[in-house]
Amino acid sequence: MVLNNTLYALCFLLSASSISAAESLTHLTSQDYPLGDHRYLVYITDANTGTLKNTAIWQRIVSIDEYQGQPAIKIEQHWQSADAKGNRDLVSYNRIDNFLPLYHRTHNAKGTEAYVFEPQQIHGDKDLQDNLNSDFLQSHQPGLLNWELDMETFALLDLAGKSQITLPFYHPGSKTAPANYTYQVSEKSYHTPYGIALPCWVLHYSDGDKYQVDFYLDKVSGLVIYMQEVWDNIRRYKIKIT
Repeated sequence: MVLNNTLYALCFLLSASSISAAESLTHLTSQDYPLGDHRYLVYITDANTGTLKNTAIWQRIVSIDEYQGQPAIKIEQHWQSADAKGNRDLVSYNRIDNFLPLYHRTHNAKGTEAYVFEPQQIHGDKDLQDNLNSDFLQSHQPGLLNWELDMETFALLDLAGKSQITLPFYHPGSKTAPANYTYQVSEKSYHTPYGIALPCWVLHYSDGDKYQVDFYLDKVSGLVIYMQEVWDNIRRYKIKIT
């Protein structure tokens, strides 16, 4: 009986400290979303020399709009880079109740790609003229999330008491198949350039090889206020500026 009680307690603790997207992103309302205009300074350096390689401003506007006659979350992104090849405009529509993607469109110097998300597949938007990926088709399991909206996804998570969270992400149009990504959860303060220490949740992911990333989420707003990632000899930073 003692052994059974111990195993039960251990299983309870493990289940309480780990969470999946399906468990976290449910019964959402418009009040759960960080509506408004959010801007980030994004810059890349050489990890070995510290040499600045590129800078950009990313604007991400979260609002309530309509998609096919139904209320939806609309997220517009405008990336302005020192290298014009990095400029792009994105628009995404997601369900309000669980943040599942409905539609995603990206425009850059190469042209426009647009995708329609169905419960178990993603296909190119054939109704959009000059869609570069109109014949695209990708199957997936239910519950898939749009990786282009990772920061907005993180802002919706309840991380209190959790040690890790698993999220099924996919970058629309990518050759890399949809997959589950497990982030380790910890608590740490982020020290702003103005000397203020902000209590944060930190989401850490590593592929166990050359890539790792840390997202700092303000505990009050849930917003990502700082990110640093490393792959090969590249470091990239995102700092919330408005």
